[in-house]
Amino acid sequence: MVIAQKTTRLVKNRRTGIDASVPSYERADNPRDVKFYHVLVVTNLPHPKSGEFAAEDVVQFMVPRSYEAFEKMHSEIIQYYPQFKSQLPVLPRKIVLFPTVDTVKERQKAFNALVEFIANTEKIAKCVPFFDFLEVDPTGDKTYLKLRNSWLKEQEEKKAKSDKFQADSSDLFLDNQNDEDDILADLDKEAGTGAASRRSNMPKAYHMDLEEYDLPELDTHGNLLNEEDSEILKVQDDVDDLLKISTGTKQKGVVGYKSKKSESLFDEEEEDSKFNVQSMNTDDILKYISVNQKDEDDDLNLF
Repeated sequence: MVIAQKTTRLVKNRRTGIDASVPSYERADNPRDVKFYHVLVVTNLPHPKSGEFAAEDVVQFMVPRSYEAFEKMHSEIIQYYPQFKSQLPVLPRKIVLFPTVDTVKERQKAFNALVEFIANTEKIAKCVPFFDFLEVDPTGDKTYLKLRNSWLKEQEEKKAKSDKFQADSSDLFLDNQNDEDDILADLDKEAGTGAASRRSNMPKAYHMDLEEYDLPELDTHGNLLNEEDSEILKVQDDVDDLLKISTGTKQKGVVGYKSKKSESLFDEEEEDSKFNVQSMNTDDILKYISVNQKDEDDDLNLF
């Protein structure tokens, strides 16, 4: 337990009645590591005082604390006072491969910011985790002792309720699982089949042959086409076929090929003109299709 001494210093945090800082540290055997960080406390609270001090006296004491002690206190404050989780200064990294003097100073600075924040925050400045961290003897103040015992009892009750809730949740899950297993076992017993047979008897996916149905025509965007649009697309398909033939390799007997003995469809035009499908408009194409269709019908009538 700490040994407090009377001091002429004034307490800066008058609202809380306690100041805290980390002014120094004690090196470990490894000169680049630290064994303890010294926490200096100046307070007029009755908790750290013994009977030899008057109520208005200000006392000070210093307590060496390890990294693990800071870590424990930090964790408990977050656990019991979660509203300060985002405000509480974070701890420095615990594991450093190659600690240096700068590493030690950074830790000292971080621990100093932590205890200063706690001492300046009224809600947690007198909390049990902080005074346990400072190793304050709770028997020095009967009021604080009563408060501490009440707080510890409350935390034990909360923990017991939490443990019971987790146990009940686990039991409920197991009960539900057992009920499901019993239901499946009863169904298998009544049907005389097991799970494998039950799965094999499940209906297979239904297959529908779309070719048996006269489905409406759709455009490339999935929209329905009316009869007029359908005819236009058919004409467009004919145009595309003609363009492919005209731009491909010309062979004898193929539309667009002009031999010396054959006559062009447009003999009435200039002799040096060539059959260019790409320059034809829609009327010319329709006319061409009509003429060729008529010629084919005439050829068939000959037979």
